[in-house]
Amino acid sequence: LSLHDALPIYVLDRYEAGDLAGGPAITGRAAGSGYAWYVSTRLSDERNNLFVLDALDTAGITPALPKLGPAVHGLLRRKGPGRSWQFWLNYGDTTVDVPTRGYDLLLHRPVPARVELLPGAAAVVRQDGAP
Repeated sequence: LSLHDALPIYVLDRYEAGDLAGGPAITGRAAGSGYAWYVSTRLSDERNNLFVLDALDTAGITPALPKLGPAVHGLLRRKGPGRSWQFWLNYGDTTVDVPTRGYDLLLHRPVPARVELLPGAAAVVRQDGAP
C-alpha cells in the first residue's frame, strides 16, 4: 500500500476470518526517525504481546530485565542516576536463578552474582551505583 508521495505502508498482520479476511489488521510505516503503527482491531492478549515485543524490537528498545520464563516476573525501579531496585516474584513451581548483583533487602545480604528464587518466593535487590 502507498498513499501519494508518502512512505510505503507495511502490512504486519491480516484478518484471518470474517468479512475482512485477508485485509490488513495491523499496518506500519516509517515516520521521521521512528515508526507509526495502526491496529484496526482489538487483539488477543497473546497477539498484543507479540505485537508490542515486535514494535519494541523494531524501535531498538530492549528489556531492562532478563526474561526468565512465564512464571517469573521482574520489575525495575530507578531513582536518579545512582540507585535502582529490582523486584522479583516466582509464581512457578521450580527454582529460578536470577542473574543480578546488589543487596537483597528481604534476606539482608549481599548478592554477588545471582539470587536463587524458590517457588512462590520474592526478592528485592537494591543496586547502588546503577545506571
